[in-house]
Order: sequence, then structure tokens, then C-alpha cells
Amino acid sequence: MPYRLLTHCGIKYLTFAGQNWVAEREWPDPERAPGPDGKATNDGFISGRVVLLDDRTLRFKVEPATIIGKPSEVIFHPTDDEIPICK
Repeated sequence: MPYRLLTHCGIKYLTFAGQNWVAEREWPDPERAPGPDGKATNDGFISGRVVLLDDRTLRFKVEPATIIGKPSEVIFHPTDDEIPICK
């Protein structure tokens, strides 16, 4: 399923299907790849797809050519943690 992941404060949490999820590994906000106009735009999100692998594992796969470097995918697990407000 297509998904826009909030990355402004890094990649640690997401909400999907009414559940909060926490990443196995935290990542800083990725560098954006330039678009066709040669400019990189950062609106605080990256596009990709989420796949529910099982009831305890969710994979977010970054849309190709949207970021420079890693991560190309992030694995998340359910959490009861409240997602903090990004400052």
C-alpha cells in the first residue's frame, strides 16, 4: 500500500491501520534526491510502500530515486508507546 512516512525528526515511528509502530533501527531524516528540475524538495515526508508481513512486522520500502543513500527499507514492530511530537 502506498504510504508517506514522516521523517522530519528522523525515522523511528509510524502509524498504520490504527496501530503505532516503532522501527527496529532509528534513522536520521534522509537526504532527498533531486527531481527532474534538479532541485531537491524536503517536505518532511518520504514516499514508499508499506507491507504488513505478519501481525508483528511491517516493512516500509522507500520509493526508488526519492532519497540519496540509506535506508532503502525499514522494519517496524507494534508499540504501545505514544508517538512524541516532533520538535
